Amino acid sequence: MKGYFKTPIGWLEINEEAYGIKGLKFVYDYQVDEDASMSPYMEKVKKQVIEFLSGDREKFELEYKLEGSDFEKAVWAEIKKVPYGSTTTYRKIAETIGSKSVSKVVQATKDNPLAFIIPCHRVINVNGNLTSYCGGVKAKRALLTLERTRTPIIEEEY
Repeated sequence: MKGYFKTPIGWLEINEEAYGIKGLKFVYDYQVDEDASMSPYMEKVKKQVIEFLSGDREKFELEYKLEGSDFEKAVWAEIKKVPYGSTTTYRKIAETIGSKSVSKVVQATKDNPLAFIIPCHRVINVNGNLTSYCGGVKAKRALLTLERTRTPIIEEEY
């Protein structure tokens, strides 16, 4: 079951399965089915995302199951360890999981099925540049600023 809601940094799609959420991702407005209903669990996901984007939540309390390769799951596990308000690099993750391929770590990060919950916005390039993000670099910058300053993201400013 899929549901959609708008945030200050764009539309999100929730993909719910019997065990919890399977996906939380950015979508373009033309992909949104505004007639899709939201289950009570999806409403819980939405509430926590809104709290996060308002600076009122650091961690998510949601049931989910990750589907991906062992390599992707290793990358996502490392990303989950990055504390709120901090960053790490693709290279550091590669070194930590014993991979010689930073580009594979970048790809696994791009394939993250759970935006915010697995906080891939906290992963940056080794030179400090903000590189690709599923919601766009502007959204990544806004999320990192939110976590540093606890200033809610406001749509007009974004």
